[in-house]
Amino acid sequence: MGKGESKLQPKELADLANSTNFTEKDIHEWYKGFMKDCPKGKMSKVQFIGMYQEFFPHGDATRFAENIFRTFDENQDGRIDFREFITALSLTSQGTVDEKLGWAFNIYDLDGNGYISMSEMMKIIDAIYNTRPPKERLTSEDIRNRTKSTFEKLDSNHDGRISRKEFISGAKSDSALVQILN
Repeated sequence: MGKGESKLQPKELADLANSTNFTEKDIHEWYKGFMKDCPKGKMSKVQFIGMYQEFFPHGDATRFAENIFRTFDENQDGRIDFREFITALSLTSQGTVDEKLGWAFNIYDLDGNGYISMSEMMKIIDAIYNTRPPKERLTSEDIRNRTKSTFEKLDSNHDGRISRKEFISGAKSDSALVQILN
């Protein structure tokens, strides 16, 4: 990166302040930290997984982090640039309940077809529990049971798949589900 690219340009700073829930000062501080950690201006999947592993030092956050990475990497180029990072961070930390649940839906919708299947939900729930220390993890049977129960609560029209609308509506109406899903 050249010198001109290593600074956040005023126009981009203003644009990010308008499109996120952060102030220009906040964005500038996040940018400094991002560039310190990612001097080339992009975060790789390996770096992202390493960061998540620090949050879950007694478990294995790899699969969970890979799915979070997928939702942050909007253009699916295998790297997260600062715009993708700050946009996702704004949504996950300061978004509305509906925005956060919409983002959570994207985590579960592994194939991006607009629906969550039982299989997709089971993979994510398993990945979430895998972030815990081994003694706190659920058995495969418990994962299946937890998934089935959660899926049945969210699949309000009983068609074997969960739409974004069903997911958000169902999660908002059940505080225990919000905890499980997030």
